[in-house]
Amino acid sequence: MVLSAAASIDGKIAAASGDSALSSPEDLRRVHRLRSRADAILVGAGTVRADDPLLTARPARGPRAAPGPLRVVLSSAGRVPLGSRVVRTARETPTAVACSGLAREGTRRALEARSVRVIEAGRARVDPGLLLEKLAAEGVRTAMLEGGGSTVWEFARLGLVDEIRVAVAPVLLGGSRSPTLADGAGFPTVRGSPRFRLERASRLGGDLVLQYARI
Repeated sequence: MVLSAAASIDGKIAAASGDSALSSPEDLRRVHRLRSRADAILVGAGTVRADDPLLTARPARGPRAAPGPLRVVLSSAGRVPLGSRVVRTARETPTAVACSGLAREGTRRALEARSVRVIEAGRARVDPGLLLEKLAAEGVRTAMLEGGGSTVWEFARLGLVDEIRVAVAPVLLGGSRSPTLADGAGFPTVRGSPRFRLERASRLGGDLVLQYARI
């Protein structure tokens, strides 16, 4: 599992208002290259509601270009806006919603009627480990996790993040209400937190791109 994100100098992935326009044009091109090599892109439903991302690897190469990686939106209740771009384009680009047993039948049917696959992975909430197992059984070998902070935490606390690639934008956002790269409860101690090794650091326009591998 590769965590891919853009963050401010102080580790925020969005301002308190929800504005998350941190990626430079150069970084967006880098992200699309990463996506093109992934089998699946995972985000939380909160990210879809806040940013309405398309989650494709652009630009497509020619009229017969592959449809792109599988887009997976995590929502325990299956509540993903039906008007969102990922749902509206599900007939062109493979899309799935990962939910729990709490998702109502009507919610599932509404998604499936729009060509969105529903993957149940957990009883009361989405189980990240079970979800990755189900995706692996379908042939997913490389998965990218693109947020938001609470979703990243759910994977991080279970030790499922193997690699981190983050573009640090030259801005300082601040604010206790601004989401960070990994929100949630947080690890209680530094010693008990997962450790990563810096593999590469490079400048990209005005950004600093950092690549870490799990130790």
